[in-house]
Amino acid sequence: MNRVIRGLYRQATRPLFLLYSPFLLFRLFTRPEYRKGIRQRLGYELPEIAPGSIWIHAVSVGEVITAVRLVREFNEKSVPVILSVTTPTGYDVAISKLSGHATIIHFPIDLPGAVKRSVRGIKPSLLVTIDTEIWPNAIWEVKKSGAAVAIVNGRISDRSYPRYKRLNFLFKEALESVDLLLMQSDADVNRIINIGANPTSVFNLGNIKFDSENLDETEKPTRLDLRKSLGIGPDEQVIMLGSLHEGEDQAITSAIHAIKKKGSGRLVIAPRRIENIDWITNILEKEGFIAERRSGANPNPDVRPDLVPVIDTFGELGLLYSVADIVFTGGSLIDHGGQNPLEPASHAIAPIFGPNMCNFSSAVKALLEVDGAWQVGSSEELPELFNSLLLNKKKRGKHGQAALEVVMKNRGVTKRVAERLMKLIEQP
Repeated sequence: MNRVIRGLYRQATRPLFLLYSPFLLFRLFTRPEYRKGIRQRLGYELPEIAPGSIWIHAVSVGEVITAVRLVREFNEKSVPVILSVTTPTGYDVAISKLSGHATIIHFPIDLPGAVKRSVRGIKPSLLVTIDTEIWPNAIWEVKKSGAAVAIVNGRISDRSYPRYKRLNFLFKEALESVDLLLMQSDADVNRIINIGANPTSVFNLGNIKFDSENLDETEKPTRLDLRKSLGIGPDEQVIMLGSLHEGEDQAITSAIHAIKKKGSGRLVIAPRRIENIDWITNILEKEGFIAERRSGANPNPDVRPDLVPVIDTFGELGLLYSVADIVFTGGSLIDHGGQNPLEPASHAIAPIFGPNMCNFSSAVKALLEVDGAWQVGSSEELPELFNSLLLNKKKRGKHGQAALEVVMKNRGVTKRVAERLMKLIEQP
């Protein structure tokens, strides 16, 4: 039966790719950034790679940020690392953060030929995928080569769980080939086992996102320097809307009205997608404000209360949260599942988020249990909450400290994960 399922999947990927190819060609034609690395995605033109390297796969920006911590653990153990990514933005962030620490490549399309060429060129000792990336052909080909496979920081959200269950026959076959599955919570452990993973290979080691990036303190710009780079005065109160999605317009208007009501304060917006920020610009203009892209701003802009910095750069949001006094994390007022609330929490800022946070359910639970966050039932609750927090520094400090303590209490996951992975490749 196993061979039948594998054979059917391998055969099915070819016609499915043909059906997908018109969309791919259109994207390659209209989005130049997707042309970069297309040969690598087919298993060609791989760089010189030391045999026996650890191959880590991170899909996009969020997973790359998680991978940074893990790569640096392996650097300390003098283990060569290959980091593969799927999206152009993920690739750019990987280059900016990990050049010199890992060889960066594009992950192959999950076609038998592409995967076989990639595995033959990389010759890994271990494939590690981050946040439950399950690519059956890649997993099977790596195992066939004699290397091990692991999933780390695994999670199965409320939204994705039914989809995995419907394709249980396929995922069970792939998961049975995974040697080690390190999940974020007990709920994730139970779900991955129900989908088909071997219970003896599954463990709850916690969430790597609790660990900060571990940059040397001398490399970090100060909060004052970051504020200056955004044109924000040292004493101005700041509301930051982080990873904001289109459709969360009311978060912007609520923050603006709270600032206007108080008579002072600044707004900073970090959109999740930077390809089109016209929707943000339009809202700001209607309210009498001007959007100022961070990528095109003067390095030392004037402090102007009518300017709203829009963060259209990648990989620095976690650091930029430090400029804020109040943070709302986006993707939570719409049916997306939320964005990472631990990044503001690591700066002693209790995050605010909406009702849809299934992507970070364990982190949300930990924060809410100690009053280290605020969860609103709808966007209608935001204006009053923003107003009260702008006027109450003591309240912000108390809840922010609780948020920071949650982060500090749960740190150390990356080191434990790295140790388990090293045992996997060292065992005879």
